[in-house]
Amino acid sequence: MARWSPPQEAGRLAGLAYSGSQIGAIGSMFITLFCKHWCGGSWPSLFYIQGNLSLLVVIICIVLVTDTPSVNTRISVEEKEFITGSQRNRGLCPVKDGDTVPWRGMMTSFPLWAILVSHTCGAFGSYVYLSCTSAYIQRVITDNTNKNILQATPHLGMFVVILLTGHITDHIRSTDNLSTTSIRKIFNSIGELIPALVLIIAGFLPSSQSTIKLTLLIMGVSLTGCVYAGGYIVNVIDISPQHAGIAFGISNTIASAFVLLGSATIAESVDVEYQGNWEILFVVTAAVYIFGGLIYLVFGSGSLQHWNTTSCTTDHDETHRPDDIANSAATPTTGAQGGETCASLPIDFIDEDVRT
Repeated sequence: MARWSPPQEAGRLAGLAYSGSQIGAIGSMFITLFCKHWCGGSWPSLFYIQGNLSLLVVIICIVLVTDTPSVNTRISVEEKEFITGSQRNRGLCPVKDGDTVPWRGMMTSFPLWAILVSHTCGAFGSYVYLSCTSAYIQRVITDNTNKNILQATPHLGMFVVILLTGHITDHIRSTDNLSTTSIRKIFNSIGELIPALVLIIAGFLPSSQSTIKLTLLIMGVSLTGCVYAGGYIVNVIDISPQHAGIAFGISNTIASAFVLLGSATIAESVDVEYQGNWEILFVVTAAVYIFGGLIYLVFGSGSLQHWNTTSCTTDHDETHRPDDIANSAATPTTGAQGGETCASLPIDFIDEDVRT
């Protein structure tokens, strides 16, 4: 994704990519209903349909997808130059033989650790939200038609929020009114701290308020979509576009492992018929959300990190490291009138945490 998204369009591209998983979840529900009512309730038909659709997507990806715009033959020269030019301006260059991964810099990076912690907490929280909302719908809704529609509602809410967040964050970044760091922290807080508050409120509502509780759960899980195109998910592209894939791979692996552990714990410890267990689960999940959100608020960053070590060769065969260019951006030069002006360099290289 880092190699296909210009900085000013990263949110929208992330929104389009990650909203697809929600459409997939909704589609799976309706495919299941189709197989149940029109295929004689045959489970094999469900697997045949899902498997063939997945195989079709794989074939499309093999035919159409390329690693980078530079080797893609289906986009115009102008678009290719626009994307690759914007990447050089933010420290993203073609991978060359001999390039190494800055493991030490990554493992000692507070912004990367903030992403990892927030991702782990957010993944656990999202799992609990979706699982509990689904279980609650099964428990309180008796009409099967309404039950099926409501099961799809959380995913539809996340789909809308993810797409909107991508467009909103890109628009705010284009105005230069807020730094990328501030934007990421604001939307990550909306996607973790507000859902945590909603969980606490829903957990202590009496059982008689089932409609309000269900509405709160759907609203809370929908807001978690803010982290995809506006929070920690897309943030790896900001801090290190050159190593975004590796950084996200590490973060996603640890987060997935934590979710597996959490799901086993939930399955063993929670009796859905006992109100007290719901309260405990909601409060614990809210605490996990709050911990991840606060860590990101303190240590998160939208600035290009010094360990994004790469060198790009210009037309004059000159090489520069991004941090060298960032330092030179603050070096005054003498203008035509004898005054001092800042060097004319892409703003993406300047550390946004110290921008004035």
